[in-house]
Amino acid sequence: MRRFFVYVGASHNSPNGRWGNPSLNSPVSSRTVKDIFGILRTFFRFLEEEGHIDASPMEKLRSPVHRADQIQPLTEEQITALIVAARKSRQPLRDEALDELDLDLRP
Repeated sequence: MRRFFVYVGASHNSPNGRWGNPSLNSPVSSRTVKDIFGILRTFFRFLEEEGHIDASPMEKLRSPVHRADQIQPLTEEQITALIVAARKSRQPLRDEALDELDLDLRP
């Protein structure tokens, strides 16, 4: 089960995409991972209650954390677009410096 959740979280990085579909190449949200976890936990508890399995494999796993305020990092394209826009402004040096400060781009 742990390997399955690692796959759900990282399979978009595969050249084949998620579930073997190359168009599914964006990461799933933390809400989606938490929802999948809840669905599987309920399903395996049902199987256990019905006597189809002895114990649920989900009981040893901690529920994933979903934070509604979780901020996604900017992509390289978004960062480049911000820098390009700053260079076209009325005060390009100031605006580019502010972007670099906000984005923490300098080593």
